[in-house]
Amino acid sequence: KITLFRWVNTAIITRMITPLLASIGQEKIDLINSVNALMISEMVVSPMLRYLDPVTILNRHYLAPRAKTEEELFSYFGGGWYNLAERFTDYTKVLLLCT
Repeated sequence: KITLFRWVNTAIITRMITPLLASIGQEKIDLINSVNALMISEMVVSPMLRYLDPVTILNRHYLAPRAKTEEELFSYFGGGWYNLAERFTDYTKVLLLCT
């Protein structure tokens, strides 16, 4: 379900409501340039933030050494939360928009 709704919201509705002449052009506000910037951020920035996970790095290297109890220390070494379905739909959304 989540994949279908993300595809519809991101690609299909955008394609349906945009006139052809508004999607072709050299201006900064044209759709092609806007989608290009969006796709670059989806393909580069989002995966890098997920890979680097700055919150986990902060917990492990700054907060954990300053923990008062062993239980608090162990709580900082838990992995980050992720949902495989959301990551898959993000990947397929980029593929759908690029085609």
